[in-house]
Amino acid sequence: MKKILLAAALLGSLSAQADTISCKFTDVYRDYYVTNSHTVKREPQSLDIVNGETTSNTEDPYEKYKFLSSIWTPSIYAAQFYFNGDQGQILTIEADRDSKTGHVNGLFDAVLVSVMRDASVYGTSTKVGHCYMSGQFNETK
Repeated sequence: MKKILLAAALLGSLSAQADTISCKFTDVYRDYYVTNSHTVKREPQSLDIVNGETTSNTEDPYEKYKFLSSIWTPSIYAAQFYFNGDQGQILTIEADRDSKTGHVNGLFDAVLVSVMRDASVYGTSTKVGHCYMSGQFNETK
């Protein structure tokens, strides 16, 4: 009986694979509207998303500029995946789907655009890097 329950649990976990995105950003471009200035920095940062939610593995050493979304909603157009965050970020990934299964699996170029907004900072932050994607990533309607 234990073997049957274990087999059923394994089959259930195999059929319910998560849609995962693991991003590493290296370059950050910031434009500040109030001071009309911009900066370019190498700031290693990561973003991990599982089934549309930011995970605790996400690292941003600059908490002041984080404003990171918790929920991500996918939109798909040709070979571009757009993930709209609930805090206004837009994650764009250029990825190819398998033409037969619709599955996405691989490492792709990515850009994360955020609006920086608080009492002293107002502008945009653009993070450039790569994301590893694995899953179906069906568009929500």
